[in-house]
Amino acid sequence: MPAVAYLNKHGVPLAQPSPMFSSRFPVLCLHRDHLQRALYGACLDPASGPPVEFLPGVSVERYEADPNKGVRVYLSNNTCLESDVLVAADGIHSTIRRQFVEHVTSKHCGYVYFRATLNVEEHSVGLAPFSSAFESWGDGQRFGYVPLQAPDVFWFASIPAAEQTGPDGMATSIIDEATKQHLLRLFEGWSGQAQDGAQIVNLQRLILSSPASSILRTPIRKVPDVEKFPWQGNRGRVILLGDSAHAVAPNLAQGAGLAIEDALVLATNLSRVVRGEASLEAAARYYELARKPRAKTVQSMADLVATVGHIRGPLALARNYFMLASHKLAPTVQSLIFERAVSMSLGGDSNNLYWSPPVPKGTVDAEALTRALERSCLLGRVLGATFSELPSHVRKFRAASEGEGVGIVSVE
Repeated sequence: MPAVAYLNKHGVPLAQPSPMFSSRFPVLCLHRDHLQRALYGACLDPASGPPVEFLPGVSVERYEADPNKGVRVYLSNNTCLESDVLVAADGIHSTIRRQFVEHVTSKHCGYVYFRATLNVEEHSVGLAPFSSAFESWGDGQRFGYVPLQAPDVFWFASIPAAEQTGPDGMATSIIDEATKQHLLRLFEGWSGQAQDGAQIVNLQRLILSSPASSILRTPIRKVPDVEKFPWQGNRGRVILLGDSAHAVAPNLAQGAGLAIEDALVLATNLSRVVRGEASLEAAARYYELARKPRAKTVQSMADLVATVGHIRGPLALARNYFMLASHKLAPTVQSLIFERAVSMSLGGDSNNLYWSPPVPKGTVDAEALTRALERSCLLGRVLGATFSELPSHVRKFRAASEGEGVGIVSVE
């Protein structure tokens, strides 16, 4: 995705980054099916390690955990699995999460998404997939466009709406022709364009060219207060991952990315347990400590995008006027703010533009550990950036002791 921009409904840029965006932020837009097939293939590849067993058509009903022995998982086919650790990646309505944090339930965000993937060549819409992604804002509605691997493109329409389920109580449903006609009326006259303004896209044609049977309607929900409830329990035997811990609104396209990051951080910490460098409980706590601030940031920014994008009436006119004026009068300043926001949403900090995976080296990842402990332990808060200069055995002590221990500290 070499470029991205926010536009008004006529395709006029309201905010966009500098032309260097693609070199600074190597963002890859993937169809989820392609990603899942790649991951599935890796799980079955003998070169990748021990094979992974898949049980299709089976759901988890409950679990029993003994902090000193392990976990038993009871399945819908009347079988029981036993393991050392249960990693619950069972989505926003997680059965496992409800069992050990009963008070946490998903929350409707106040709007619905209509979304589809379209092969622009197959449907002969007269559009070529181009490299720019954009989101257009109108009077309470939003429309997004993201090119995937050519000739596929992805589009979504976001509309404020009360919570409703589809047929048979399903949250996500395929729309009918009447709903498609309603979408066409809502987005009549809307257009989008590439960053250089050379290519105009009629958004109505994207909807019109997508068969109703390919358009999904999803009420958008999230897991609120992700930093206020535990992501692990039973002394590290049960661990939440992905949407089960921190489902966010899809306004930044970070949901699947956050889950992949979770998996990398968790795997890195579990490898420390295998090597005898940390207890299972310590590894689970560090995973939780490292991931909660990231998830909270993405959730807050995703909510902010929706709040600003769904503004209606005179406030929508004021929003467009202010953003357009800043784009015209101070484009450099706006680009810096834009790219800083992108960096934050991608996990960047004062040292990096975007999140980078932990590197397993047989020891604690010093940089990631330093960042987490700077926020969590007294010594880290006092020393700040200087914490990284402490001897490695001191940093390892802070991790292995789970934040508590006996020792001698000299303060000058």
